[in-house]
Amino acid sequence: MTTTSDRNTAFDPEEWVEVIKRTPTSYVPPRHAWGSELPTGSAERKRIPIFSGFLDYFPLATAAVAQHSLEANEQHNPGTEMHWDRSKSGDEKDALCRHIIDYALDKDKKHLTAVAWRAMAWLEKELEDE
Repeated sequence: MTTTSDRNTAFDPEEWVEVIKRTPTSYVPPRHAWGSELPTGSAERKRIPIFSGFLDYFPLATAAVAQHSLEANEQHNPGTEMHWDRSKSGDEKDALCRHIIDYALDKDKKHLTAVAWRAMAWLEKELEDE
């Protein structure tokens, strides 16, 4: 299987089919504090590669989205600690699409960063609703 240190190797879908076959059907993705917690068993926790399966793949994008969160917090909740005020702008799908259009028009990566943030917010809410 391709690793983070071997990113120039071609993607092999057959390898991922094998990974998916080995993944237990009872697997439930981790949720934030509003939903269930991360598994407590060592084996189950190790099957969730938060760093090597996400952060290590997207360090620049992760930092950009974190910076976007900080700037949005200052814009919408000035002077407060970082928090996601869910009562403000809960239209992730529409906001995501507006930022895609804005990026297409002016190529400002701030819009693309907002797209990523909105996609994560949408996914988070969908997972919580399961």
